[in-house]
Amino acid sequence: MGNNYLYFGSRASTIDNNNNLWISSYFYNGFLKINVDSLDVSYIGMFPDNDMKNQRLHLSAHTHGTEIIFTPYYCNNIHIYDTYENKFRIVKLPNIDGKSFLASINIEDKIYLLSDKGILLCYNIKEGTIIVDQKLSEKITDFVEKAGDRWTYSDDENGYTLYDRNSNVLRIDLKKYLVACHRIKSEYNNLEIAYCDDNTFWFSMEGEQNLLNWNPVNNQYYLFEGNNGWGKDGFKFNPYNKIGKYNDTVYFTNYHAGTPIRIDKVNKKIVPLTDKFVKNDIFGENEVGPIYSDIHFTDNKVIMVPCYGKKLIIYDFNSNESKEVEFAIAKDKINSYREIMKATFDEGVYESREFFGLNDLIRYMLY
Repeated sequence: MGNNYLYFGSRASTIDNNNNLWISSYFYNGFLKINVDSLDVSYIGMFPDNDMKNQRLHLSAHTHGTEIIFTPYYCNNIHIYDTYENKFRIVKLPNIDGKSFLASINIEDKIYLLSDKGILLCYNIKEGTIIVDQKLSEKITDFVEKAGDRWTYSDDENGYTLYDRNSNVLRIDLKKYLVACHRIKSEYNNLEIAYCDDNTFWFSMEGEQNLLNWNPVNNQYYLFEGNNGWGKDGFKFNPYNKIGKYNDTVYFTNYHAGTPIRIDKVNKKIVPLTDKFVKNDIFGENEVGPIYSDIHFTDNKVIMVPCYGKKLIIYDFNSNESKEVEFAIAKDKINSYREIMKATFDEGVYESREFFGLNDLIRYMLY
């Protein structure tokens, strides 16, 4: 698309009943809307109480009626946008231990937010109140403190899964309001991304193309082997980033793997969704990717939203085909473009990464 367009990336997104994607951008504190059917991209503005130079404000977004709810990553507020009134309101968070928040989970009329120190907040949407869930926080912080800095987590539609490098797995089922501790085989101490599918877990593993399916009830394991004909051998990091489920099929978005995949449970194999290697077209071929921050399902399609890439991937279940869609906005459609440009250059974060071109630098110098 060239230098007449600006790429915002995405850090948090949700989809409404009209097939609109609502996005909190990775860069420039941007609030955007993309219609999945028409593929129209709209720049709405910025989130209040944050500067233009702010990045990664939110980590999760949820649709609740006519409201779009964004929960924080590196900010101190919940931002709620009313799509009928076209205006924001802000929910201030209590001061708790932690530098940032992890992904949030929407269970009926409640949204749960987990801090990086294991404190769990509960926001009641109807009442507009937010409290610390003391009961669950005690169990989570105990796990986090014992694990030190050697733990990670994953989220799904029903809760959180935490796991450390000592084969401990903590499942927090928020829908059932239950906590369970498990032990996995010590040989599987490189778990990266998890998804809890009914009574079983799906895990991707650091440095491997294979996927692990584990039932902690009967302690059965099954290893789904990756196909070296696709993707990239010898992963240094996690091959996948986000997991979702649609019509009893589990999908993984790619990170260092060459393509997003789905799980064929009947034939017990991994099936790639694209037949080509998806390159990170912003940061160059030395960095494999891009990372996909979200995965959504609607109208027999799966939509994968890039974190700081240029393209959406839309996979059609009926045709079994995928397409890439440019994810950018014309600069003349952004009412605060000059302010964004000035804030970005003033902070000294200008780099030749196709977000800004030479024309932008000249315009900034003349500003």
